[in-house]
Amino acid sequence: MRCTVCGADLQAVRTDLPFKVVGRSIVVLKGLPVMQCGGCPEYLIEDDVLRQVDEILARHPRGRVALVSHGLALALIRAHAAGRPLEQVWDLIPANADLKIVDLEVKA
Repeated sequence: MRCTVCGADLQAVRTDLPFKVVGRSIVVLKGLPVMQCGGCPEYLIEDDVLRQVDEILARHPRGRVALVSHGLALALIRAHAAGRPLEQVWDLIPANADLKIVDLEVKA
């Protein structure tokens, strides 16, 4: 499989990613399998993995979670929760060493 952004090969890796749940809750899933681009920061979450993530998040209790993350990971979660295409993720990346309080609403 090739990256739709730069055309480089995607490689199967495991990484930690934050996901929005309900209200103001964000959950970090560790060791999540993704397809990571070898030439740029782009990555893909396969449909089966995303379905399993949705199941896990549906069972997670409500609460507040502190998230320490790279800006791109947070931007991807914000884009996913807002239903925005990945091409727009670059507009959502916070400045380096930036503190953000994010209140996301999940679209039904």
